[in-house]
Amino acid sequence: MGKFTHKVTEEDVEIICRLWSKASTSHIAKCTGLSCRTVRYYARKAGLPPRSECGYVPKRPREWFTEAEDEFLRKNRDTMSLKQLAEALGRTYYAVRIHCFRTGIFHSKGRKAKKKELTAQQTAWLKINYPHTRNKFLAMYLGISESTLHRYAREYGLYKTEAFTRDFYATHGKVICEIKKKRGTHPPKGVVPENLRPYLIPKGTNKIPTTNNQ
Repeated sequence: MGKFTHKVTEEDVEIICRLWSKASTSHIAKCTGLSCRTVRYYARKAGLPPRSECGYVPKRPREWFTEAEDEFLRKNRDTMSLKQLAEALGRTYYAVRIHCFRTGIFHSKGRKAKKKELTAQQTAWLKINYPHTRNKFLAMYLGISESTLHRYAREYGLYKTEAFTRDFYATHGKVICEIKKKRGTHPPKGVVPENLRPYLIPKGTNKIPTTNNQ
């Protein structure tokens, strides 16, 4: 047998040839210290037949979804998430996801989540309390995310009152500034950082100021 490149020794190739019909690719990769892709590459290079033709039988044969499981997925796809479906069937998230998209149970481009609709009572409550209540508390009370809350606010034309905005930043403005300083993010809108103040153009002039370094 000729020499092989890519830091693969002849011993590694012998191990691949010996275990090709007896062990899984991952097991051979662990024995040789190679990746599964490299093991398959050198198996083809050594002229080994496909796994299905050399008598290899995996220890855990692939379990396909039953008709009852498919029916369960079709029945609950609009009311349960993929994670919930996987937990109900005792399977992994990715197994359910791949099976659903391959079989067409979900649309190939991805399942569109059903938007949660508010009741008339919840809508009335939101219109009354949105102008003077924090979004965090509104979303928690309604059981929706803040992004969904923003969508409803745009649909209904809801805005915060000036008094609420002023009081909120007067109470939490210092805390917000401290958090932004620790994170190294930009200061609040309207505040110019100290390192950019020398570059400000004075009002009423078109002259660009220069610094000492220029």
